Amino acid sequence: MANFSIRAPELADEIYTSLSALPIVSPHGHVPIELLDEGEWHDPSQLFVTGDHYVVRMLGSAGVDLDSLGLGAGRESQTTQQSREIWKLFCTHFHLFTGTPTRFWILKSFSSLFGIDELPNARNADSLFDAISQELAKPSGGPLNLLTRQGVEILATTDSAETSLEAHNRVNSGGQIRVVPTFRPDSLFDISEQDWLKQLNLFEASIDVEISRYQDLILAIEKKRQDFKEAGGTATDHGLEAPLMDSLTAAQAQSIFERALRGEVDESDANLFLAHMTQESARMSVADGLVMQIHAGCVRDHDRPMANRFGPAIGGDIPIAVDWVRGTRQLLERFGNAEGFTLVLFTMDESTYARELAPIAGHYRAVKLGPPWWFHDSPNGIRRYLDSVVETAGFSNLAGFNDDTRNIATVGARHELWRRCVSGWLADQVASSAFSETEAKEIGKQLALDLALETYNLELATVGSNSNTNTHGETQ
Repeated sequence: MANFSIRAPELADEIYTSLSALPIVSPHGHVPIELLDEGEWHDPSQLFVTGDHYVVRMLGSAGVDLDSLGLGAGRESQTTQQSREIWKLFCTHFHLFTGTPTRFWILKSFSSLFGIDELPNARNADSLFDAISQELAKPSGGPLNLLTRQGVEILATTDSAETSLEAHNRVNSGGQIRVVPTFRPDSLFDISEQDWLKQLNLFEASIDVEISRYQDLILAIEKKRQDFKEAGGTATDHGLEAPLMDSLTAAQAQSIFERALRGEVDESDANLFLAHMTQESARMSVADGLVMQIHAGCVRDHDRPMANRFGPAIGGDIPIAVDWVRGTRQLLERFGNAEGFTLVLFTMDESTYARELAPIAGHYRAVKLGPPWWFHDSPNGIRRYLDSVVETAGFSNLAGFNDDTRNIATVGARHELWRRCVSGWLADQVASSAFSETEAKEIGKQLALDLALETYNLELATVGSNSNTNTHGETQ
């Protein structure tokens, strides 16, 4: 695969070679802890199709009925034959992914983990299903082993507020890789959701505390954040449609909370409470040191009938324009220069990179820019990102890379794509006399590994102990 250099392809190859064997640190992602805890997953269709919303959304856009993908009722009792039929649908429609990074991620995973160098199609669907199933059934095909074979040393999961951390403790007791939880309290903050009270009750049960007042909620969240820290967590994550981060008085927050308990909140109440709790999360991060991540700039589950039928997070997130400057001002004026506070900002509205986000990161000591997210995690998206932000924010105000994936088989492929794109971009900068070859290699290492470690307060157990080499003998 090319290293996406326009002016200096040989130097791009040289830079990439210096990065390719670095261990992988994945400080933000969505691999379910239950999968890692259960220790096996023998179904290729769940691994590459129904468990990957990039794949689901593209198949849906071509008219594939999501019921036929096993996303409807009864998927828990799916037979091998049903899985095989889902896989054949995927292979038959694989041409849809031409030109997308999803194609690269999947084909790279096929090659490096399963020894497959064929394009999926209707004719070879059964043979590919059998080959991947056989590999997954081996001890080396277990989830943790798949990650280890990709060179992963640290993997962060994203976990709702009521999550029990026992599974993390069990997974980490094996010592294969370090799996750290990430605290995501969105279900507690969005009081407009119909099941908000149910989520609050689940949270109460998880910490064995009754929450009847706003201040009870604050204390309970602070306690659960500490539980996450003790389990190895270093970050929180917050999904916002727009970056609204204003604060309320305690009395105002209590009044809205009381109405929420009675089911009497309106849209204004919900927006005010969410903005306030986001700012409260920043205050907590200043106190406890957890890195705060904000993902904003999209309407989630845009297709509400589909989300109601098949559940959330199946690919219906759509970018929108957002105002980071005004939306973050109050929070950043309070905490943007606070000692020990780190705020990582992600957006699907890439028009804000140069105009808003890079200047914000170039001013406030707390702010780091997350890498391209969702649709922009692509060769052209990565180049646009670097072109837009580096001139204003530099490299030290970036958060490095995280893969944001649900698919354990594509973690390494996503990091490889980033490293190749970075290598090509850096080589072109050297050709433009922006900096030297020596500096380019050092910057490449920062973007591939060091900035993620620094931003998320993570440390490798042994530097380079888990290089990017898989059992098929390839170095990624």
